[in-house]
Amino acid sequence: MAINEDIVGILLLDYMEEKTSWRGFATELHAELKKWAIDNSIDIERGSGFPHSANYLMRRINMLQPNLEARGLRITKNGRRELTIV
Repeated sequence: MAINEDIVGILLLDYMEEKTSWRGFATELHAELKKWAIDNSIDIERGSGFPHSANYLMRRINMLQPNLEARGLRITKNGRRELTIV
């Protein structure tokens, strides 16, 4: 999937531009991306393609992971379902 055509890829890359790393759970990432999008006037309402739950967010991230890594964003998961993004 092309990262520039996916709202999750676009938001995650933009969100991480302001950070050196992020660590937490998918539910936290979902809430933070949603808040960040709203704060930055990015439309994530129904029909935008933004996942409605953390589960769907993780599915999308998993699909985009090779493209995200090619753009310098490494995502790792530990056994407790915690994510680290650098």
